[in-house]
Amino acid sequence: MVVPSPSVPSPPPLLQPSRRTVVGAGLIAVPAVTMLSAAPAYAAASDARTFTITTPSGTVPANGQVTVTVRVLALNGTPLTARPISLVGPSGSTFTPADGVTNGAGTFTTRFRLNTLWAAPGSSTVITAISESGSGSATFTVLGANMLIQENGTSTQTVTQFSSPIVRAQNGPGNELVLLQDGTVWSRAGGNNPYTQVAGISDGADLAISNSGGGTFYVLKNDGTVWAWGNNQGGQLGDGTTTGRSTPAPVPNLSGITKVSAANGTLFAVQSDKTLWALGYNNLGGMAGVGAASGPIPITQVSNGTDVVDVLGRQGGGVLVKTDGTVWAWGQGSSGYNGDGTTNDQPAPVQITTLNNITSLAGGLTAVSWNAWTLFALTNTGAVYAWGNNGTGAYGNNTTTASPTPIQISGISGVTQITTSSNSVFALKNDGTLLKWGGGASTPTPYTASRPITRLGNTHNEAYSNRAYLITQ
Repeated sequence: MVVPSPSVPSPPPLLQPSRRTVVGAGLIAVPAVTMLSAAPAYAAASDARTFTITTPSGTVPANGQVTVTVRVLALNGTPLTARPISLVGPSGSTFTPADGVTNGAGTFTTRFRLNTLWAAPGSSTVITAISESGSGSATFTVLGANMLIQENGTSTQTVTQFSSPIVRAQNGPGNELVLLQDGTVWSRAGGNNPYTQVAGISDGADLAISNSGGGTFYVLKNDGTVWAWGNNQGGQLGDGTTTGRSTPAPVPNLSGITKVSAANGTLFAVQSDKTLWALGYNNLGGMAGVGAASGPIPITQVSNGTDVVDVLGRQGGGVLVKTDGTVWAWGQGSSGYNGDGTTNDQPAPVQITTLNNITSLAGGLTAVSWNAWTLFALTNTGAVYAWGNNGTGAYGNNTTTASPTPIQISGISGVTQITTSSNSVFALKNDGTLLKWGGGASTPTPYTASRPITRLGNTHNEAYSNRAYLITQ
């Protein structure tokens, strides 16, 4: 887009400042025109010429380099050649080079670095071009990333490529998902590769991943529908087949959903009336919580699945919290997963009688083993109880001895969120303090991240990753 403006008479020669003086005097502080556009091109005009300032995608990365091209034209469209150009950006940014002259097409190309590692995704930045007595400015969307990945004791920022902040993160077999504030979902195949937007998904509210057979991926949308893709061996896509698919589609007959979680091949969904429903596998001791019938099941209400406020799918089963603060567990009983003092399988939910005043659940694999889940229950005061596997010290009680019933983690309160990796546990408190323990016999200790942490990634469902996701401001 070209925005012409009338010529402005030049001051008398003795009063006209030099180009460098113009910059110092703050001519660029109020650009003639500033525009944010989805189109990659932008044009502004002053002193009877137009400036077009572009980047390849109309964006700039918070960290990294991008090519910036400036084109200067007379108002009749004739390229202005051999004209001096100076580029100015925000404090701390750099151009390589910052000065030059236009070529035969009236263009000058340089490389730009914003050099603001933690610039907010979706924020904006202004680049100004000055040529003789004219100037033009363009506003670009900043691509950033507000998430740290903690792995093997080291925290690194994820790829700075998002135009909206990350609000949820979760990983599964060979894949990671992030949900952005704008409702889009992005995925990547682990490592430090760039993420790719998942086609057909918008208005997302939450994520869940089943770790069965390469993974089944679920997105809860704000309209209460659930969209799914991936493995379907247990019928967990809900389409009446056992054939997987690579593109998202709505799970039939699910509406008004407020919460989703997944076991290995089973989806759990809480409806707005607080009923709990299951879909998919029901093997491994009744992992769907609907009785002893094995094999794939259609959407079925979980036994005693009423008044449910939270649900957590886990290896071979699940756990729920009711409005009265009681906790109920079902499925495979190895490692004391059902918290009932035994290792018996439970095909329908049984109450964990030692837990009361519980408001939410967390859990994940805390060792490199498919049968190394640790489960956590958080009370209304932020106290934390743990049960299940303790081989890597996930109980935080300075031992690696497991308990078949929940034990309270001593010395901590005010905890609002917990996440795990295969060698550590992180807990976020209501005052912003982050605690860490695990990796052997240990107790919770403060963990200082390079940025303030405001949310932890979702339940960890991949046995062979040491990653935990720490979402920042």
